[in-house]
Parts: sequence; structure tokens; C-alpha cells
Amino acid sequence: ENSVEEIREGLKKFGSVDPSSQPNNKIRGQWELIFCTIDSLPEKPSHYVAVKRDTSKSIFGSTSTLQVLLVVRGTKSVEDVITNVLMEAVEYRDGKAHAGIVRAGKYLVEKHKPLLESLLANGRQTKIDLLCIGHSLGAGAASIAAMELMEDDDGTQQTSNIDANVIGFGCPALLSDELSLKTKPYITTIIGDADLVPRMSCDTLGNLALDVMQHDYNDKAKRDVKQALEELLPSYSKGLTSTTFLSKANMDKAKELVDSMMKKMVSDAPPDASKDGNTAAVIKKRMK
Repeated sequence: ENSVEEIREGLKKFGSVDPSSQPNNKIRGQWELIFCTIDSLPEKPSHYVAVKRDTSKSIFGSTSTLQVLLVVRGTKSVEDVITNVLMEAVEYRDGKAHAGIVRAGKYLVEKHKPLLESLLANGRQTKIDLLCIGHSLGAGAASIAAMELMEDDDGTQQTSNIDANVIGFGCPALLSDELSLKTKPYITTIIGDADLVPRMSCDTLGNLALDVMQHDYNDKAKRDVKQALEELLPSYSKGLTSTTFLSKANMDKAKELVDSMMKKMVSDAPPDASKDGNTAAVIKKRMK
């Protein structure tokens, strides 16, 4: 959504009818928008917070539970792109994580944890069920926010009155394996079959660069040129004499020229990066 009004309209549709109550078609609690920022800054994504106002029994089975939504927008602005490209793998808890998204997730918690605590202090509920939803960058920031709320710095489960769960769409690859496995009980991500974002990280981009540098394209380049020349010959030599440029003799010379040019490119190329005992070896070791 591009405006606060659009978000409010979306919340009305989201909370209008309880599917479990049909065909009685009972109205369930409406979501009230209590915070919203449309604009984003580097490491401070656009997001909103909504609270479910409901006097009936909640879908979680207890009237003592307050339901809260934290919805984080995906990449839309230059500021969001800056957060994305700050993808250095930094130490985080017992593993590593995407630097920019870690700071974005921590920003969400620092900004809204006092608000969540005040909702409990001033209401009749004793617990918050926080549902964090996000797409792409938003899914990553929401995941980090949930980790900050659910676990202590050493990774142990917090005994808190805030229970967070995450539904992420196209979440970037932001956690190392050991951290990712720990979050399975409360983070669910949905990945499109051909979506490259969840498969893209600083490591995978580095591996791609190494693969491109090490790929031997000479034979394929010569094959493409040869095929193009052979296709040109029958098309343009009809009715022309053998003295024209597209004669078979000149075609053979063109192929020889391509071969010599490719050989020169190979001889003038810098040393293979894989033979650099420091940089490539360190990168490859880090990217396993």
C-alpha cells in the first residue's frame, strides 16, 4: 500500500469475517492501526503495527491474549536497496547473519517493544500473540525482530509474555544454517519456485563471480561466430561472385581471424584468480 488509508482499508478486509464461523457469518474483531510509517530509511524499513480489538473469544482460545500484527514492507525505495546491499555476514548470536537486515530487525524491536509492553500494562490481557508478516526485505527484518523477542542473546528461549511468529514471503538468505534451524518453530517462509532473492547472498554472489571468471568461453565464442558466418553465406551469396566479401575463401579467412583474436585474448588475460593463493582460497573457504 502507498498510504495509511489503503492500509486501513486492507485491515478491514483482513478482519471482517471469521472463516471458522461461516455460514453464520459472525463478525470478528477489527484490526486497529496504532502505528504506521510509509517512508523508509536505510536499515529502517516501512512498516505498521495493528491491534485486534475483540471482546469475543480469540482464535487462540483465550480472551487473556492480545493479538498484534507487525507488517514490514519489502524493497521499494533507494533506502531499502541500501539496507539490502549491506550484506556482509556479521556475527549474530551463535552464527552469522546479513548485517543490514539484522540492524533493521533490531530497529523494529527497539522501536516497538515499549509499545507492546504498554499495551499489556494498560489492558486486561496478560499475553501478546505477535504475528510478523513481511515480503523480501520485510520478511528478513520481521524474522530478526521475532528472534530478538523470542530468544536471549545467547540463543536460549526467553520467558516472555510476548509470543512472536513470522510468515515471510520471499525471505532473503540472511541466517547461517545453525541459526535458521533454531527458528523453525516460529518462522515460516514461502518461496516462489523461480525467486532468486531467497537464494542470493554475499556468498552466492561471490561464487557466481568466481564461476564467471573461471569459465572457459573461448570454444563457445568461436562456435557462435562460425555458426553466424555459415548462416550468412547462403543468404547473401546468391547471385554474387566469388570475389565478394562473403565468398567461401573470405569466410575461411574470417574464421582464421577469429581464432587468432581468441588466442590473443587468452594470452593477454590476467592470471586465473583461482591461482591466487590468498584471496580466492579465503573466499572459497568462507563460502562453503
